[in-house]
Amino acid sequence: MRGTVISVVVDAPPNVLDMQKLIRRDETIIQTEADWIGLLPIRSYMLLYQFSDGGEVEGMEHSRATAIEVPASAIRADISAIDSVTAHEFFHLWNIRRIRPCSMVPVEYTKEPYTSDLWFSEGATSAVARLILLRAGLLTEQQYLDRLGSLITGLENTPARKYQSVEDASRTVWLSRYPAYQAPDRSISHYQKGELLTVMLDLLIRKETEGHKSLQDVFRYLESAYGTEGR
Repeated sequence: MRGTVISVVVDAPPNVLDMQKLIRRDETIIQTEADWIGLLPIRSYMLLYQFSDGGEVEGMEHSRATAIEVPASAIRADISAIDSVTAHEFFHLWNIRRIRPCSMVPVEYTKEPYTSDLWFSEGATSAVARLILLRAGLLTEQQYLDRLGSLITGLENTPARKYQSVEDASRTVWLSRYPAYQAPDRSISHYQKGELLTVMLDLLIRKETEGHKSLQDVFRYLESAYGTEGR
């Protein structure tokens, strides 16, 4: 990460975590993602964490920072609870901030933007984040496979998968604030199915190219051809 300053700011009750352990994990994730895609197109970046009692897992990416919330109890139990959301939000530096669907250009701040592509912007980001943690040694192969198994089981147990497409789930994401819409017989998760579709895409590319290409090549191409700052 030569030439890039990464700042880590934590708002948390006393004795929640070892700050140096958090910084080392963040450094590993960021370096692995930069190596995976082939560049780190920033001079500075801030990871702003809030570990509060009774909070939920939340994250919001920005061009030069991300704000992340994780329950303090989860961090006290296992510091690795932060890894997945950190890897996900930081990869948005590429997939959404620089590689952006046409339907989201220009960015609309005055009303809800409707897009069919959110499954890739979010689901593919989750898929890559999991691969990054595996590559970085922060996730074992068995943990990775268990996560995929959980996603598959979750989707199979969602009746709405039979009639709601992942594109429709992307367009109607604004309804997810209503509990009735989130019922398993009403909607699917664009995160969940988007991640599974991305894993399947990776496997298909590897099969068709006899292992010579993968999802990594897709993102390197997208960054090279379409990666634009400040769109």
